Amino acid sequence: LYPMVLIANEVMQEGLDLHKSCKRIVHHDLAWNPAQIEQRIGRIDRHGSLLGRLREKDPDVTLDILYPLINRTIDERIFTVVKEREKWLEFLLGAAPKFDDYTLRESEAQPLPREVSDMLKVDLSPLRYPN
Repeated sequence: LYPMVLIANEVMQEGLDLHKSCKRIVHHDLAWNPAQIEQRIGRIDRHGSLLGRLREKDPDVTLDILYPLINRTIDERIFTVVKEREKWLEFLLGAAPKFDDYTLRESEAQPLPREVSDMLKVDLSPLRYPN
């Protein structure tokens, strides 16, 4: 058996062969360096991977790379900076510029549902004691 879901920290972005059983990456914590993001992706997208076997049957199979972001948070800022750095590194290495590839504006983060927002709300008002 292999894990259906594997949650890992930065330690697992190097040296592990996750490619034999995985086909989706969810970046819950973003690094500022695009090379680190690419290193994580390389744990799954490599020769002899599950994705390679699936692509032999269906060439339209893709690697799912997800970035769960909350609008107007540090995660959105890190994502934007990392993707801009990635774009510039590709350009400096000879790729044609694709300036609209990494914008968040096409898919704005959706607001939290009211029920979730109410559950997460913290009352920070001072406690009132009877006199």
